[in-house]
Amino acid sequence: MAVAPQKISGDPRRPGEVKKYKLAPKPSSADIFTVIASLMGVASILLKIKAAAWVALLCCLTSVANMKSGDLAGKHILTSIMFALFCLFTIYQHALLVPSQGLQPTETSIGGK
Repeated sequence: MAVAPQKISGDPRRPGEVKKYKLAPKPSSADIFTVIASLMGVASILLKIKAAAWVALLCCLTSVANMKSGDLAGKHILTSIMFALFCLFTIYQHALLVPSQGLQPTETSIGGK
């Protein structure tokens, strides 16, 4: 035998104020690419890996391209792009600041001189 629910006088519950549960939004792909860009940027600076710096820049630009219009923040975009460019500069600074000596002719043992 099933018992029917009874309305008790002085019941504190308010059925009119019951709201349906909404699932939390999943992180967008832009957030994931931002995290990857940050991790690869730190790895490129600490380990001096050129490929990681390029991946950081690529992920940074991908995250900016995938951002929703409501999430666009000028500081955030500028900071992430500047960090990726800083990583590239840090990796390539030796080649940029030191004059190149690799193009000068050198003597070889081939040729008989």
